[in-house]
Amino acid sequence: MRLVLDTNVCVAIAIRPGPLAGAMRAAVEADCVLLHSAETWAELVHVLGRPFGPGAGDPAAFLDWVRARGERVERPALVRACADPSDDMLLGLAVAGRADAIVTADRQVLALHPFCGIPIVRPKRFLDGRNPAPDAPFS
Repeated sequence: MRLVLDTNVCVAIAIRPGPLAGAMRAAVEADCVLLHSAETWAELVHVLGRPFGPGAGDPAAFLDWVRARGERVERPALVRACADPSDDMLLGLAVAGRADAIVTADRQVLALHPFCGIPIVRPKRFLDGRNPAPDAPFS
């Protein structure tokens, strides 16, 4: 499965250990390719460079994890669709990278579901969709 993880989801996985983060890691490790572009990678590095305090996960180890499971998309599509223009890079990455899903907690991005036929889902819905009932569509 080709996947775009929004930075907010990446931060939750990297910094906040817990059941949801562990389940997301396991799902990705099972069969996902994490798509990224120069722009999304720069944003992720920048955000994970902030101090998160005691108990936070190791951002450098998370970046290595993403890199090991990732595929860089050199030319994301130019998209102007989101209320917050900074989120358009996710949509362009998903389109150019032929993503199977975008996983985000951002309401403005979620409001665009589906985008160009690509499901946009919350992390829990993504995980629930990994083991749907036989007749349930992923969305």
